[in-house]
Amino acid sequence: MATKFQRAKRTKAVSKVSEHTMKRSGSMLDSKGSRQTTNQAPPSKKAPENNCDDVNMNGKHTTIEDNLPVEKMSDGERVAILDFGAQYGKVIDRRVRELRVQSEMFPLNTTARHIQELGGFKAIIISGGPNSVYATNAPMIDPEIFTCGLPVLGICYGFQLMNKLNGGSVSREQVREDGACEIEVDNSALLFNGLQPTETVLLTHGDSVSQATVAPGFKIIAKSGHHVA
Repeated sequence: MATKFQRAKRTKAVSKVSEHTMKRSGSMLDSKGSRQTTNQAPPSKKAPENNCDDVNMNGKHTTIEDNLPVEKMSDGERVAILDFGAQYGKVIDRRVRELRVQSEMFPLNTTARHIQELGGFKAIIISGGPNSVYATNAPMIDPEIFTCGLPVLGICYGFQLMNKLNGGSVSREQVREDGACEIEVDNSALLFNGLQPTETVLLTHGDSVSQATVAPGFKIIAKSGHHVA
C-alpha cells in the first residue's frame, strides 16, 4: 500500500482492507496529500487471468438498497463509488453503510466535477475490475478525481490505475495471488490503527505493484511478499 503527502491534493494509496472494513487490494488518497492502506471485502469468486474480477461493467448510476435505515446514517457523510466492474461492488457499498455512511455508485466515466456539483460527498472509492491498466482500451478515469480535494480509495484495478497515473507502473505476475494470503501491516499508520502486524486477507489478482514500481512519493505501509498490499 502507499501514502503520499502533498497539501490540498493529498492521496492515500491502499491495497487491502482489514476484516474491520473491506478485504481486498486498493489505496487511499487523503485530500490533504497522504496515501495509506486498508483491507477490503473478499470477492465471491476467482477472477480471470487478466486482472482482478470477472464481471460486466455497466454504465448505470445506482444507489444500492440496503437494509440499514437511512435515518440511522451519519448526517453529512456520503461516499461516491466509481464502478470499474468489480463483482464485489455491492459488498463495498454494504461495508460503507455498515459504518453508518451513505454511498452511491456511479459509472467509471463520472467526472470529478459532476461529483462535486452533486455536493455532499466526503470521499471517493474506485472499485476493482476485470481489466489490466495496460490493456488496449483499458478503462480510464477522470484524472481530476485525484486532485479534487476528496480522499480517494482505490481497490485492485483502482489502485493499479492510481499508481500508474501518478508515475508508477504495474506488472503482470507469472503466478497469481488467489485466495487467503497473509500480508504485513505497518499498524502505526492511521488506516491500520488497531490491526495486527500481520493480517490474513482474500486476494485475487494477476497484475501487481512492487516495491520497485510504486509511484514517486508513495509510502508503503502494507505488503504481500515483495508486492505492495
